[in-house]
Amino acid sequence: MRQSVTKVLVSLLCFSCLVATGQAQQATPTDPNLAPLDLRILIDISGSMRDTDPNNLRIPAVNLLVELLPEGSTAGVWTFGQFVNMLVPHGSVDSAWRQQARQRANDINSVALHTNIGEAIERASYDFGFSTGRNPKHYIILTDGKVDIPPSAAASRAERDRIIRDIVPRVREHNGTIHMVGLSDDLDDTLMSQLAAQTGGLSAVAEDAEELLALFLQVMNASLGDQAREEVGLDLDQQFRIDSSVSEFTAVIFRPEPTPVTLVAPGGQRYTPDQLPANSEWLVSERYDLITIRMPASGTWAVEGELGANSRVAVVSDLNLQVNPLPLNIMAQNEVPLLARFRDIDGAVTDQEFLDLMTLTAVVRQGATVLQRGTLTRSGNEFVGNVTMPSGEGSYDVVVEADGQTFNRRRVFSVNVREPLAVEVIPRTTSYEIRVYPNLPEMTEQEMRLVAQVDGPDGSAQFLPFTQQPAGYWAVDVAGNRGDGHYSVDVNVQFIGAEQPAGDVVIAPIVLVFPVQAGDPRSISAQQAQPPAARQPAEPVPAMPAPTIPEPPPVSEAPQETLTVPTPVEPIEIGEEGLPDDWLDFVPEGERRSADWLPYALAGGSGLLFLILLYLVYRRFEGRNKLDDLDLDEPLSKAERAVLEELDGKEVDEEVYVDKPAAAPEAEAAEEDEIPTISDAVQNAEEDGAVEDEEPSILDDEFDLESLGIKDGASADTGLDDLDDWEDIISDDDSAFDEKLAPDEFDLSDDDIDDMLDDSLLDDDELPEDDKNKGG
Repeated sequence: MRQSVTKVLVSLLCFSCLVATGQAQQATPTDPNLAPLDLRILIDISGSMRDTDPNNLRIPAVNLLVELLPEGSTAGVWTFGQFVNMLVPHGSVDSAWRQQARQRANDINSVALHTNIGEAIERASYDFGFSTGRNPKHYIILTDGKVDIPPSAAASRAERDRIIRDIVPRVREHNGTIHMVGLSDDLDDTLMSQLAAQTGGLSAVAEDAEELLALFLQVMNASLGDQAREEVGLDLDQQFRIDSSVSEFTAVIFRPEPTPVTLVAPGGQRYTPDQLPANSEWLVSERYDLITIRMPASGTWAVEGELGANSRVAVVSDLNLQVNPLPLNIMAQNEVPLLARFRDIDGAVTDQEFLDLMTLTAVVRQGATVLQRGTLTRSGNEFVGNVTMPSGEGSYDVVVEADGQTFNRRRVFSVNVREPLAVEVIPRTTSYEIRVYPNLPEMTEQEMRLVAQVDGPDGSAQFLPFTQQPAGYWAVDVAGNRGDGHYSVDVNVQFIGAEQPAGDVVIAPIVLVFPVQAGDPRSISAQQAQPPAARQPAEPVPAMPAPTIPEPPPVSEAPQETLTVPTPVEPIEIGEEGLPDDWLDFVPEGERRSADWLPYALAGGSGLLFLILLYLVYRRFEGRNKLDDLDLDEPLSKAERAVLEELDGKEVDEEVYVDKPAAAPEAEAAEEDEIPTISDAVQNAEEDGAVEDEEPSILDDEFDLESLGIKDGASADTGLDDLDDWEDIISDDDSAFDEKLAPDEFDLSDDDIDDMLDDSLLDDDELPEDDKNKGG
């Protein structure tokens, strides 16, 4: 181990020598091709600032940015009230620009009458039409209130709408990022959040002077991104370690009280603003000290005096800790992957002995409270891990720190943890507009479906789909078309894109009162349900648990109930434009299953049709078989002759043969039907040579001669296909002939005839003995 430490020290000493010979540069782990920072600072000078910023901390806050801006970056300062003024020209940052900015910052005051945020953004975006208009740019807007322009509150509300609808999309289109810093609780939270969220920036409210300065520092680092300086840790004893690879460090010491501090070097030397080593600077402000030491001695340094919690020490070194950049806005409860590596002047550090000495930890904190702590795992030349974002919205720091005995580095990322959506209700003249804002820039590209169930005061329900606006938010208008009274609105959200929240989003029920109640936009709670226990931080700090938000109602109930229409229900009201073609997709799956009968009905109908066709084929085949079974070569049985005698009113010849057809008898009375005989059928078959396919049923109550194709004086159709086939189908089996003749030849529906048939047509077992013998 001693040899390993020695090698590390020798390596660090080599870096120190390079710095001393002037070969080292003030390097940061950045790509030299990255565009320099372009920062535009907008300061509210409205009269209300006298109450929210009585000590005018805006001046030291601007000065802090002026001092920390990298050389060669671009910056400008604007002030706004009713009008907008350029306080410091937008230009390249150098010593002359800094000097001018320090002087002009003293002109910041609180004398304006209004708060014209929209025009301030537009004036600071003067170069959108230039060739460089789409270069990356960052805005810091410091304000304490709401949009306020003359002449009326209605004009202010219209201007607020214009900012969200027109200005924000234009800034985003031109690669702009807006960071919002608030100075009071009387803020337009939704506007602040949307200005930042829609452009990928930070938003936070400063509770005191130190927080304001710390927020400006965080925004500065967030704007710098990969170009931001890495830091070394400042422990509870107010000590920090500097290794031999560090060519410069800058300590930002926040002081709760205006008391002096002393810097103690590793050798015991004590430095004050009046006593400094060569090539060093010490800037004293009312709330902070800014100390820059070049070519510092290696070892442990200390700060004596009362330090604020947000104090930090940034370093310039040839040995850097690099961490993959984190987004500034992260969804609540999401896991964020971390990837860290080391780089020196030669590129990636691959010295295994050096890497073996490194321990990397990740911490999620809010102020001084640690919410989560974990250790990154070594993977080759890299270190990997992840952290889970808290469930509560707010500003947090993610700190990745490397410790290797004499070596220390840390990267601090300021992030906003946000719920996926924000909801507000805006009163209009005769209706209310409900807006759903995506709180993350990437969600404007994600497909979502939203529908509002509106329950009227009369018990009716209607479904209104949201439409996505060009600015990126979703909106729907709710009118009081069911009369005055209270309307209840439930909003159901369906995420379709790949990126989805860890838990379903529950939007609180919205109550609308008609006639419309005029007023400012009203925010509505929209929170994720708590995720499964497995998604909670694996290594929480027991003494300092993470703050949690109250458990929202179960998601499985709210979205399902919001789309359930009571039965019976009034017809669904539809807007003038009607519902979209895919409106049914808005309805949850479980509520539209009643429409799934169609595939089964089609399948069942197809099967039924097949059975009917099969039955018809069977009937046709059976009918032909019946004709084939007829034995017309044999004489009629006594039972058959008896039936014919009763029906025709005359005796039938003792023997009736096919080649001797008998003429049809005349009807005895006008009311009696003419009954065809076997001879009639044979004669008709000889004349026509064709048969009818249909077979009249014996149970047909409407049977008559016309159903057989027989008119007065006409012969009956036998139904045979060809008269030449008679000789082929005649057999000697009287019983077969008897069986087929009764149902097929005398299929009558008249009640009297049916009775006679029932009495006369006997089974073979009941035939008289002589008929049985004849049939045998």
